[in-house]
Amino acid sequence: MSNPTPNPSNPVPKKNKGRRKIEMKKITKESNLQVTFSKRRTGLFKKASELCTLCDAKVGLVVFSPANKAFSFGDPSIDAIIDRYQMRDQQPQDMGNMQYLEAHRNANIQDLNDKINRINEDLEIEKKCSEELAKQKKEAQERFWWAAPIDEINGEQLEEFKSALENLKKNVLDVVERHNVSEAAAAAAAGAAIPPPHFFTPGASSSNNPLPPPPQPPTQDFQVQPPPPPPPQQFHMNPQAPPQQFMIPQPPPQQFMHPQPLPQQFPMFPPPPNMLQTQSMMLPNNMFNGGMMNHPAFNNNNMGGFGPAGLVEKI
Repeated sequence: MSNPTPNPSNPVPKKNKGRRKIEMKKITKESNLQVTFSKRRTGLFKKASELCTLCDAKVGLVVFSPANKAFSFGDPSIDAIIDRYQMRDQQPQDMGNMQYLEAHRNANIQDLNDKINRINEDLEIEKKCSEELAKQKKEAQERFWWAAPIDEINGEQLEEFKSALENLKKNVLDVVERHNVSEAAAAAAAGAAIPPPHFFTPGASSSNNPLPPPPQPPTQDFQVQPPPPPPPQQFHMNPQAPPQQFMIPQPPPQQFMHPQPLPQQFPMFPPPPNMLQTQSMMLPNNMFNGGMMNHPAFNNNNMGGFGPAGLVEKI
């Protein structure tokens, strides 16, 4: 049995519907409208990009969605396409300005790209440094675990830390004790090295401060006798009473005209250089014979025998 010859005037009906054309009218369903717009917009931009690549065309597209949102596509940019469109009716000499602006814009874009690349490189370097610091921190925490907060240390480490602190305290006390002993020994040695103070006594001499021996009182013309003790409350109220004569007491040999200095002190006023050691210190005979020294007022108070009356008795 042969197949029947198809009749073009009477086509054979298809068993399924297949691909059908969509009727070109506005989609009423809101959800379908948004989906269709998104799909068709993406396809439109894709076709425009292919046209730019294949034909080196300058294409610019601006699409507004049903929600009044603008979507654009341009090669090299939508602004360049718009500027070129607006300048299409000007004279040809303006094309030089457009090319200059385009070159300047491209240079700015290249500069920005270089800055972005440098920033990315710096970011990578900082990232590596951060990783290295984190690694060192982790190693330091594992090695110097006692530097971590107390709350982060376990019981075994706390016991070890306590033992280390006790040993440190013991060592510090030992060092302090040795230091105190050393200071005490140094103070004792310094005290032993200090010489005792020198007291200048009669007849003593010192090589550090040699002093000339004081002159001795003469003994040829005077007879030194101790003065008699005066009677208690003895006053001479009579200005015409004859003066009494007493002997001047002899001072110690080293205290005559030179008071003994205090320990470690020296006389502020040394004896004059022109005074000889053998110069006589004898008082003149007429010292008390003047009118002023024989005034009657000097006889009113003569306690102790130190008044002008009778100080020296000439032999």
